[in-house]
Parts: sequence; C-alpha cells; structure tokens
Amino acid sequence: MSGMTQHPTDRPETPRSEPEILPPGAEPRGRAENPFGGHARGETVFVTVDREGRTRYATFKPPGPFSIALGVVVIGLIAAAILFVALGFVLFWVPVIAIVIAGLAFSGYLRGAWRSLTGR
Repeated sequence: MSGMTQHPTDRPETPRSEPEILPPGAEPRGRAENPFGGHARGETVFVTVDREGRTRYATFKPPGPFSIALGVVVIGLIAAAILFVALGFVLFWVPVIAIVIAGLAFSGYLRGAWRSLTGR
C-alpha cells in the first residue's frame, strides 16, 4: 500500500503550547528571578523567543551614561584616525606634485637655455 496518499484529517492541529496573553504591565507567570536585578519598568527590555515549544526570556539593560560616553569617545577616535590618514595622504602628495611641477618648469627652462646656446 505504498502507492496510497494520505488524506488530511478535517480536524485542525492542536497547538503544542497554550499562548500566554498578558495585560500591559503584567509580569509573566513562573518567571525566574533575574540574577542581575533590574525589574523596574524602563530599566530593562524583555525579549521572548519561542523555540521548540519553550519560551525564553532575556534581559538587556539600556546603556548608561558611561557606556554612551565611551561609545562617543571611541567613534570620535575612529573619525580622528580616518581624518589623520586622509590628511596625511593629501599632505604627502602636495609636496610631491609641487616637486614634479617645479621639475617640469625647470626642464622647460633648461630646454630654452640649451636651444639658445646651440642656436637652434
């Protein structure tokens, strides 16, 4: 009977877990205490991930003033390094181009002087 196809049943599949509907501001039931603290509203962000029928909770604290200041300093140092490299590149090529232009002008002068000496 391997050639027979299976017909789907008319019954819908039962959910593997019951969804938990929480009113605004309510804490989930059976949630373990956060070892790092920070249960106050506005201090943490809760992210739930449903994977393989389990619900997981992760707690993230928003960055504090020290972290924000450190991030701004790091971004500023990166921007300063990029600016330093770009200015170094430009300031390196300015004298090189000036020397090339001066060399071309001097060779033009020598060509004119040589023609006047040889009489051509």
